[in-house]
Amino acid sequence: MDKATWPVSPAARGIDLGDEVWLSPSQPGHDGETATFHAHRIYRSGVEIGGVDYQVCHACRAALLGELKLATEEQRHGLGTRVLDRLRRDLPGYRWAITPEKPAARPFWDRIRTAHPGEYGLGVRSFECAHLLF
Repeated sequence: MDKATWPVSPAARGIDLGDEVWLSPSQPGHDGETATFHAHRIYRSGVEIGGVDYQVCHACRAALLGELKLATEEQRHGLGTRVLDRLRRDLPGYRWAITPEKPAARPFWDRIRTAHPGEYGLGVRSFECAHLLF
């Protein structure tokens, strides 16, 4: 999506994260009896700057983050933290884990783990859930 096709309606844009940044509505994914897949694009002023995807197990109240990706110039400004905070707000009481982090992202994940002790461990083995992949 680019500015030419950017929805005029705020509801169609998704979730306003502030500073002209929007988290798109979840893109279609598979829905199982227990687990669902979600994928969002991240936009600033109508221009795509990244995305995030994750699986959620509603039975176990667990979420596995697949990837949180931001354009290089958008990194280190708190945007990744805002995205994760919003996802946590949408899924209160859920435990979170991540797929393997890239070496360059380790300082980010160290900060997130400090803010959320016991969360964002590596893979679903960091909590008991047999429904999520990885």
